[in-house]
Amino acid sequence: LKNKGEAESRLKQSGVYLLASENLDTSQALSSRQFINLKRIIQEATSNIIKHAAKGDVIMNAVVSDDGVLEILFVNKVKYDAATGPMGGRGISNITTRLEEISAEKEILRNEREFSLRIKIPLHS
Repeated sequence: LKNKGEAESRLKQSGVYLLASENLDTSQALSSRQFINLKRIIQEATSNIIKHAAKGDVIMNAVVSDDGVLEILFVNKVKYDAATGPMGGRGISNITTRLEEISAEKEILRNEREFSLRIKIPLHS
């Protein structure tokens, strides 16, 4: 994850610490369009975490599945007001638009303690 350093630095400034792991098969490649959109998705997710996450750890895991899909999972604790407030602001909308541009999918789970965003991007060899 090329943006890991940038994301880690921005998160640390707000009291959130990144726990990242990656298990990526480099024989699978992102197209330039996928790369640009993924970079912007990571930037948007980082901004959302800074705005809405409780202080503490953020988990970011990236793995390429056997069927050639890049899966990235972001998990963070939520602030009390973020857990009960509305969801679906511009950040999530921007992420959704970028994912649609590259035929990728998202899954969002949220409860009173935790928020997770899982994205799946089909890779091209």
